[in-house]
Amino acid sequence: MKIRLHIGVATVFTLLTSVVLSILVAFLYFGNKELAILTANEDMVAARSRSVADMLSVIQGAGNLVSSASAFVGNFPEQASSVAGLKVLQSLIEDGDHYYGVYFGDERSGDFFQAINLPDNLNTFGPNDAPVPEETGHVLRVISGIADNRREAFYWSDGQGKSTAFYAGSTEYDPRTRPWYSGASESDDIYTTQLYRFESTGELGVTFAQRITDKTGRLVGVVALDMTMAALSSILDNNRIGEFGLAFMLDLNGRLLSYTGTRSEGEPTRFISSNT
Repeated sequence: MKIRLHIGVATVFTLLTSVVLSILVAFLYFGNKELAILTANEDMVAARSRSVADMLSVIQGAGNLVSSASAFVGNFPEQASSVAGLKVLQSLIEDGDHYYGVYFGDERSGDFFQAINLPDNLNTFGPNDAPVPEETGHVLRVISGIADNRREAFYWSDGQGKSTAFYAGSTEYDPRTRPWYSGASESDDIYTTQLYRFESTGELGVTFAQRITDKTGRLVGVVALDMTMAALSSILDNNRIGEFGLAFMLDLNGRLLSYTGTRSEGEPTRFISSNT
């Protein structure tokens, strides 16, 4: 009886120990799982808040720049319609790597004036694929003329006040026929295009545009700003969660606009345009 009792107690103790350990393991597993999910959810909410705040800052900055350019062109139309005036517009974007160009089109004549930030990896530029000179970070473009006699001219600009012509030729480009122009001319607010590829570089970007009117409300022209996805891409890359988290950006209709790879994969952010 003593032996059996001893065996029985040992057996019960072993069973109880197993049950307690099982409960403890289950508690730790589910507790840690719940804690991990809660922590991940908090991290995602924080990352989303940071991303939204940073993106709004970038977008508001673009809107402010367009408004400043519109004020300059509207108040000083003759000065703006010159190479010297383009250098003023150039100064607005030269410190923003995510700004590709700022420009405006004239409603009456169709004349077009553009200041461009050259991407660092661009070796040639313009209709004649001219080699980009060293220490040259900007291009100025002017289009004027009527009907079948429209001409365009390109100038290298070094940011120090010096500009050098490198191409002149005929063109059919008329800003008044472009979506950014027509969209802004019909909007009371700053008009924003869908994602699309810039013709000159192939990069994805968006255009912010604002109409200019005179004191009578007559349309004078439209000012626009091209913004690449460099800034937004950096924001998404910096707000991935851990080594395996992904970041997505959706529009108001739930359409996927961009997504990242994981940190471990080292893949860049990908943006989806309507014409890719």
